Amino acid sequence: MDVKLYPNPGKDVVNLEVEDEAEHGFEYKEYSVSGILEDENSVEKNSTQFHLKQVMYIVKLKYKGEQYTINL
Repeated sequence: MDVKLYPNPGKDVVNLEVEDEAEHGFEYKEYSVSGILEDENSVEKNSTQFHLKQVMYIVKLKYKGEQYTINL
């Protein structure tokens, strides 16, 4: 599986993509650096966009039972 979060660093809008030919969909949670949950969602397709309000975030992605953490 390949996870792409771009542009990073980003401004205003950031794209999150999961590339896996066999599967579609994932769950994510977006946290501020202070640990406050800002957004969470289940995505049916392989990509979504974040609309940024702060300077830095931590994105936790759950896919096929595995969790990935990405600093943004």
